[in-house]
Amino acid sequence: MAGLPRTVIRRAKELLQKHSDIFVGANYIIGLFGVETFSQLMDTFNFSNKLSIDWSSFSTYQFTNKDNAKRKNIKTDGKSANEFVPVKNILTKSTGSNKSNIQKGMDIFGINHNSIPTREQIDEIWFVFNLLSNYVFNKNFNKNGNHKKIVNWIQSAMVPYPANPYMPLFSALGLLMLGNKVQASDMFSLSEKRLLSSVYWNDRFSQFHLHNLLNERPSDEEGAFQAIQELQKTLSTSNT
Repeated sequence: MAGLPRTVIRRAKELLQKHSDIFVGANYIIGLFGVETFSQLMDTFNFSNKLSIDWSSFSTYQFTNKDNAKRKNIKTDGKSANEFVPVKNILTKSTGSNKSNIQKGMDIFGINHNSIPTREQIDEIWFVFNLLSNYVFNKNFNKNGNHKKIVNWIQSAMVPYPANPYMPLFSALGLLMLGNKVQASDMFSLSEKRLLSSVYWNDRFSQFHLHNLLNERPSDEEGAFQAIQELQKTLSTSNT
């Protein structure tokens, strides 16, 4: 992980914690120079989880152009940079890599820690890191979290992604935590609607046990907390 020293980041977090209404996010780049091992990617992921702020913006490293890669003697696929956040390829088009050698979902945690993931694999790692850090294990979905802050953020962020079903799903949980049952019901229904005709998203929901949140839809604040805690327990067990 490159950027500010971690001690500086921790100090900044401690100062900002005194102002709980401020939305605090951090940016992380994974796959630096195409030579980062999976162990190094996990180091960034684990640090972001320990930091436990409102949002972790993961992006994938991009070579700015072929000449730069040649000058630095770095192996690349020969393509210049495109999107450094795979969200536009994965979340908008509702498609993912079909390559059989790509570890998907929670299976990414079985990747050899000394290996250097391919670009396609890094895109998948990005998806998992983002979902786990910002949704499943987001501190604001816990009982002492700022539920209003995370709901407002997700509902603003979901506007450009009309196909994504997990954004309204987690928004629904947050709304229940706020006691807003009517809007929560609408968000649950929207999530279901977006799943109906999408094989891709149904596969994604299966990978992360998200169907349970819809099939056993919580109906009140306590049910929402219990549902997120059960999901966290399930995925913590899978994360080895």
